[in-house]
Amino acid sequence: LRGVLMDSGVAAMGIGTGRGKRAACDAAIAAITSPLLVAPVSEANKIVLNIVGGESLTLQKVNEAARIICENVYEDANIIVGAQVNPDFPRDKITVTVIA
Repeated sequence: LRGVLMDSGVAAMGIGTGRGKRAACDAAIAAITSPLLVAPVSEANKIVLNIVGGESLTLQKVNEAARIICENVYEDANIIVGAQVNPDFPRDKITVTVIA
């Protein structure tokens, strides 16, 4: 985290959660429009993206969330993506965290 964000200026974090069929999309959109972000995510050139979901989390859902983030940040941004299945989450829940 330090290596990605070092010398990047102010860091901000956005968190979004989604449930159901559109969980990945809803969570990604909520994360990049989060009031915790003090600057527009579209100006970020370094991003750490973490996606956590229940046991039904698939690579397709991870890709959906990552695609939405990629479409809304600086074109040549350095994006580090991590994903995790949390068995304690409800099956249809996805949380996206963006640190920019």
